[in-house]
Amino acid sequence: MSKKLLLTVFFAAQIFLLQSLAVGETIAYWRFEEGPADAQVLHGAGEGQFAPDIPDASGNGNDLSVWNESFAGYGFRSEVGYDTVPYTGQANNFSVKNTGGSPGMFTQTGSQISTIEPSEFTIEATFRLENGGYRGIINRDSQGSVTGDAALSALYFQAIPENGVAIKFCDVQGYWHDAISETGVIETYDWGTNPSGAGVPFYSMAAVSDGEFLSLYLYNHDMPEEGYKLVAQENMLEETDSTNTALTSGTGDGGDWDAGNWTVGRALFNGGHVDRAYGYIDEVRISNSALRITDLLQGPTPYNGGVSQESDPANSDVNVTFSWDAPGEDSSGDGSNAVEPDLVDQYVFISSGDEEDPVLYYAGATGSDPGTDNPASSFGPVDLSYDTSYHWAVVGVMDGYEQSLTPGVSTLADADPNNNIHGPVWEFDAMASVPVIDENPEYQVVADGEDASFTVEVTSVTAPSFQWYKSEDQASDTPEDDTALNEPEVTLDISQHGTTYDCTMILPAAALADEGYYYCEVTNESSVSAFSDAAQLEIERLLHWYEFENNIMDSQGTNHGVSMRTDPNAPFDYTEGMVGDAISLNAESVGDSFEIDWTLKSNFTIEMWVKTTATPQGGDNWWEGAGLVDGELPGWSDDLGAVYLDGKFALGVGDPDDGNITLKSNTDLNDGTWHYCVATRDYQTGEIKVFVDGVLETETVAPAGLKQGGDNIRIGAIQTGSNFFKGQLDEVKIYNYQLSELDIAQKYTTVTGETVCVASQRPDEGLDTNNDCQINIDDFMVMASEWLVSGIYPAD
Repeated sequence: MSKKLLLTVFFAAQIFLLQSLAVGETIAYWRFEEGPADAQVLHGAGEGQFAPDIPDASGNGNDLSVWNESFAGYGFRSEVGYDTVPYTGQANNFSVKNTGGSPGMFTQTGSQISTIEPSEFTIEATFRLENGGYRGIINRDSQGSVTGDAALSALYFQAIPENGVAIKFCDVQGYWHDAISETGVIETYDWGTNPSGAGVPFYSMAAVSDGEFLSLYLYNHDMPEEGYKLVAQENMLEETDSTNTALTSGTGDGGDWDAGNWTVGRALFNGGHVDRAYGYIDEVRISNSALRITDLLQGPTPYNGGVSQESDPANSDVNVTFSWDAPGEDSSGDGSNAVEPDLVDQYVFISSGDEEDPVLYYAGATGSDPGTDNPASSFGPVDLSYDTSYHWAVVGVMDGYEQSLTPGVSTLADADPNNNIHGPVWEFDAMASVPVIDENPEYQVVADGEDASFTVEVTSVTAPSFQWYKSEDQASDTPEDDTALNEPEVTLDISQHGTTYDCTMILPAAALADEGYYYCEVTNESSVSAFSDAAQLEIERLLHWYEFENNIMDSQGTNHGVSMRTDPNAPFDYTEGMVGDAISLNAESVGDSFEIDWTLKSNFTIEMWVKTTATPQGGDNWWEGAGLVDGELPGWSDDLGAVYLDGKFALGVGDPDDGNITLKSNTDLNDGTWHYCVATRDYQTGEIKVFVDGVLETETVAPAGLKQGGDNIRIGAIQTGSNFFKGQLDEVKIYNYQLSELDIAQKYTTVTGETVCVASQRPDEGLDTNNDCQINIDDFMVMASEWLVSGIYPAD
């Protein structure tokens, strides 16, 4: 059972009881926890107008606004630096990531935060950034407040060229202060090759001004044992003649900014929006005091908390062992120790499991000094109950502050305040006595007559039973109106690994009548059922066929076209096609196109005949071209499209995390003759291919996985209602599997009578001397003409 690392408000309160010193007021705290993952951050006003889109978790009402939902928008993402905020113990489920090319968020003009001029301050943020030059993570808008350089803004909390970091600000007397790190202290990512930044660390950065020193700390979430590292510092009173280093509220006013406003994701220079911070941003907090290291959101704490569980049915309980890493050395040390040297023991606190009792009770101590080299720590096993959620925490015991606590009686609040190195409150669910679905069956597409199989993975403390059902409506909890599947019509393959069970249901020789949704009901000795999600089975076949014989009907099924013309009742134009008639689109630039239901999900082939003389349009992205068969959605989405792009036939595939890939043919289409255009996709590998006139021209790997897309596919335009294709289309077909090279070559030659060279069947090019895709007497004659010619000297 995986730990969830969540925390309720009750336990956040207990964390604060352990603070040994009072901390300053939090002015604003933007957590970006609204979600869900991959949803757009919604904007509640006009473009560039303030709306409280991101709430201020501090309760001060200093909400944050996105600029819009398109070119300057943000989306919620599940990638985060940590699952639980160590200082507060609150769950951290989401960050935000720019979804447009001009991201930026801002506070409201005239709000409390826009007028503050704190004599001390702390700014914190967590981020994973793209490569770039200057990247403004947090900024305060101003122009003209800095003596000697009116272009500078009031504050920059930023990444700088060559991946350094910096804090820079102007004080109320006009003096400029900055603490700038060395280069290369952060790792960033290239969006073109790694759009999600996979494998690149998150960082937490904190800038602290105590009125004299300006300090910049950096925490690498891939190296938690290092804790916060001081990467830059300036003595402001020695470097300048300032007698008041309070942060200025700024001056000036622009058409799209106001002095004193705070921004996230962009900076301001010379009155213009600049230095966009592309990538992930999370947990932004602004305080009006100089916080200690231990008071930052990610301080030196016990980390990497986890549990291992072993079922003990004989005693009706679970044996739980707790593990974590002891806290690293704080900033007062020299950084040479992996564990805080003053730590002599560690106390473990666990909740009772009673939902009505939020208190964490003392469970015991590790009973040993963790040393300074190896942070790995553990406690247990502890006997706990099935089907129960527990919370736990670890308090580091400092030398001289050991306590005599009573197990089951003493609480987390009883810990000595001097033992102020403490971890988050972690949460986990004890093993369930009822079966728990760990992995659901997945979508399957198989050839007619091929076996189909679905697998469910279950955790169960007693031996489970499995019953599979076929559903027509995708509901997975209504067995009373679904068809139960039993042997011999299906076979079950069950394997066990401890308390984990895999059950694979095999449906032999699947046929069209077997299409539908399949799910599993799991029961054990608890007599409580668990139902898996329903997974769809499809049989490989031609799904849709648009012959365009004076209509836009689906000759293969019922997915008939719906006209999207200005007058939907006005008939389309038809002309002589490659096979019978063809549809003629936009000859008069009237916006011809029609929609069908979205059915492209996994593997597919899109096949059509295309004829055009239209001027090439677009560039490198498929949505810039004229739509042929297109499912484009706004922003980064699970979408795709086959288009006329830059004079070529092109296929594009999108993904909200991995970006978009567009693949273009080599052949130009705009010569006024018919071209046979085919695009295929393998959803498991991501491989896509483009064929023109029966020949494979280009192939690459695009984002893999299912593409649920939107509701509709547009034929004759981009799905969003733009970029209309001007030309003729005929015999548009959509398959839910990939046609092979030989299939595609055969279809082309059947219609045209011409021959093509199939790349996968091509002979050795070294033997095919005349490059005609075959080896015959002509190649031998070329070889014979050179027979006995020798460059060896002296000759034999």
